Amino acid sequence: MHDEVVLKKIKRSVLETAKENKVEIYQIILFGSRVRGDYREDSDWDILVITKEKLDRDKFWKLYTSMKRKLASL
Repeated sequence: MHDEVVLKKIKRSVLETAKENKVEIYQIILFGSRVRGDYREDSDWDILVITKEKLDRDKFWKLYTSMKRKLASL
């Protein structure tokens, strides 16, 4: 799968999961080897998701778990 297609799927999944959990996303940042350009075919995708509001521990873990599950299926 091409990088652009994967990035669109990641963004869509993050935004859908946030909406399902009633969390507003401020920014999604890609970092690591994919940004530097020194990635391999089997490299992972490093993303940072910044929310508009501070999340309490329970809401954070619920969002994290949901997001991890959805992204793992890509």
